[in-house]
Amino acid sequence: MTAPFASMALKDLTRECGPYLGPYAPSILHTISQTLPNVEPGGGEGLRLMYAAGKLLNALPSMEEQLLHLEATLGLCVTKIKELLGQPLFTARLGVTNYLKMATMFFSTIDGVIGKAVLDGVLPIFNQIITHPEWSQDNATLEAMHMCAQRSVAALRQPEIEARPLLSILSTSYKIWPHPAALNLLKQLVLLFGRDPDNVVSPVLAEMSSLTLNGVKVCRSVQGDLSEWSDLMEAYMGVLAQICKKNARLLLQIPDQIPDMLQCGKRNIIICFQGNMKIIIRCNYISFYRDCLSNASRDSYSQSSRIFS
Repeated sequence: MTAPFASMALKDLTRECGPYLGPYAPSILHTISQTLPNVEPGGGEGLRLMYAAGKLLNALPSMEEQLLHLEATLGLCVTKIKELLGQPLFTARLGVTNYLKMATMFFSTIDGVIGKAVLDGVLPIFNQIITHPEWSQDNATLEAMHMCAQRSVAALRQPEIEARPLLSILSTSYKIWPHPAALNLLKQLVLLFGRDPDNVVSPVLAEMSSLTLNGVKVCRSVQGDLSEWSDLMEAYMGVLAQICKKNARLLLQIPDQIPDMLQCGKRNIIICFQGNMKIIIRCNYISFYRDCLSNASRDSYSQSSRIFS
């Protein structure tokens, strides 16, 4: 067992002196790998140790040494998650989400070419989650998974190439169970791939947007309460607002959806003014509508503005 103050001191030391700890990194990483199995997953102790492990990994002089210690640190989290995913959801959920949080912390500290190896290590876990009949529909697990995926992008040396596998994971997951965290990940990937010559993100955006809008239509058709979707609507309008600000041409590739987007935003803003949804949705919608009118084509403008006439 370790003392909390020891892990706190180690985290502070690696944060301030990480680049200079190369000679000591192998020894400290060995100690961390021996300690991790005995700490509570997802607690402050485990998160601090994963933070330190990432910083120390960066200080190692070669990719070969990094890979050696990667297996003993992140590899432990991956192995534990694989084991837990084979257990009943209601007993293993907390363990899965906590180990995913530890992997997320690890991503927050690593840099360089090792980032791709780390992402490659967790991709099988992501695929295992989204193909499982129960885990693929568990909100807590999906939130932790998508947050881990978000953090992984910043750790990649060439994210515009190395992050592409995340697109299929995102698309598959959202088709099974729409989650706000998936839209937050989409928001990040739209910025990353928005000007990609192969246009890899546009089909994913079109599909996820269509699924969201169809869900809203179904909710309205059965006179459901759209305010129960407030988190999803907040994330969706945030995606649209950002696209209009950064790369409005993406929306012009799905012009048939623009009227429904505006109608969806109109419906949400009415509910916002009634006090039943978060105020941020109103801000995102106003931003989206303003930028849509500024940046969309004249035909799309004419078509969508009729909704408000």
